[in-house]
Amino acid sequence: VKNIGKTDARGVIVRDVLPDGLEFVDATSPQPTRSGPMLIWTLDSLAAGTERVLKFKARPTQVGSLDHAATVSLRAGAKSRTIVQQPKLKVE
Repeated sequence: VKNIGKTDARGVIVRDVLPDGLEFVDATSPQPTRSGPMLIWTLDSLAAGTERVLKFKARPTQVGSLDHAATVSLRAGAKSRTIVQQPKLKVE
């Protein structure tokens, strides 16, 4: 997972659904949460210009092509500043 942006990515979640024919064995740190065939890595943040490598081992249980792809979601936002000024006039 690589953040090529200029700001930190917050609430980064990586999901990979293992297809029939692949069985999860182990993962290096950080360990994913597992929900059936879905592996979920929750990263608090990913600083701008950095990357994290997520590795896991799977065992094939059948012969053939086994396609799967990870998806990434994150929270992004914008920051702004508003200045409210109050005139201090006295009218006589």
